[in-house]
Amino acid sequence: MSGIRWHDRVFVVGGTGSGKSELLNYLFSGMSCQKMLLDTKPEFYIPDVAPVSRPGDIDWSAPVIHYRDLAANLGDYDEIFYEAHHRRNFLICCHEFADLCNDEPSRVPEWVRKSLRKGNVFGNGLLGGTQRPVGMPRQARTEAQHVIHMVPALDPEDEQIVARMMHMPVRELDRQLAEAAEISPDPEGRFSAVWYDRRAGETRILPPLPAEVRSQILVRRAVDLDAHEPATDPDDRVER
Repeated sequence: MSGIRWHDRVFVVGGTGSGKSELLNYLFSGMSCQKMLLDTKPEFYIPDVAPVSRPGDIDWSAPVIHYRDLAANLGDYDEIFYEAHHRRNFLICCHEFADLCNDEPSRVPEWVRKSLRKGNVFGNGLLGGTQRPVGMPRQARTEAQHVIHMVPALDPEDEQIVARMMHMPVRELDRQLAEAAEISPDPEGRFSAVWYDRRAGETRILPPLPAEVRSQILVRRAVDLDAHEPATDPDDRVER
């Protein structure tokens, strides 16, 4: 996607089944910098990358890091973002940004907040996604350089937040989402999106990712147990 750089702040919003995760994984796979997948569910795997689940086990020299969060501890996120913030040319991707503050925008850890506001000064980027913009850090709303809204529309409260992030009325956002839905082959118009480029001051309609592009995405959902190990043992999952 021309116009998105690895040190930008990119936020993708969309409901379950909208293609949000696939788009984030596509962007993450294509970034040629040191990067971390902060897997807060956890639900993904990266071929040939061994996941770690404690901040102290992270090899900060690795080109690609997969952190599987099993504890949902805001202190761990603070430690991770502290280390990342003090590096150069480093990208973090988190598919549910509301997890970084436990869905309480007033509880954002210090270094998550600082990375959102000042990380790009050091060439550090963020790819963030969420189903509920109302629960993500407030700094994510104001610092986003690219906002991508997958079809269909969200709840009215969330739509208002995204419309403000895109600097347009809700009515105009709804119109553009309807236009995006029309170009999707999906019966419900899913997988297409509206992309607001804050730097250029314009919006674009994004069609669904072509099949040949989707096949090249590095990150996959950890659901095919015959092909790879599960994300984690079910008994180890933390109730959210």
